[in-house]
Amino acid sequence: MVLWSHSHGDRNNPDPVKGKAGEVLVGDGEGSRRGKNSVYVFTVDGLKFCHIGDLGHDLTPSQVEAVGKIDMLFVLVGGFFTIGPEVA
Repeated sequence: MVLWSHSHGDRNNPDPVKGKAGEVLVGDGEGSRRGKNSVYVFTVDGLKFCHIGDLGHDLTPSQVEAVGKIDMLFVLVGGFFTIGPEVA
């Protein structure tokens, strides 16, 4: 599984990936400051995963509600371009 959070040149190089390409989702209209970012929610073997991508802002209450209850969260923490440890 390959997840693309956004279309910045340092993050979206498909060349090394072998096999059939899947669907690429682009969403998150809140990204006006740093660009669009996709959040992925998927279930594998009964476990619900969420990958919030290269998120640069707090999720709104409605976004948290849309994601729902999860078992595993993948989050990039940096504190400048991405959210910091306090928000994570």
